[in-house]
Amino acid sequence: TMLKVFCNEVSVQDCKAALEDTGRDVLMAIKYLKLKQLLSLDLGDINHCKEALVSCDWDVPQAVDYVFSQGPPSPECVDV
Repeated sequence: TMLKVFCNEVSVQDCKAALEDTGRDVLMAIKYLKLKQLLSLDLGDINHCKEALVSCDWDVPQAVDYVFSQGPPSPECVDV
């Protein structure tokens, strides 16, 4: 089921790990993987990325657009 949601963007191992980390809650595992995808793009910290995903109904491409439309992340989100 999760592989269908991600259209082969994540591995079977990623799905299994996400399911284990979320107590076998499929919906939470999907959200967890989407958050990991957005975080991997280095667009901000976990709170900034989660806010973008929630605002975009957990659609990763829309969340990316949302982050860019909000301007640069605050200084505490940038690695120095």
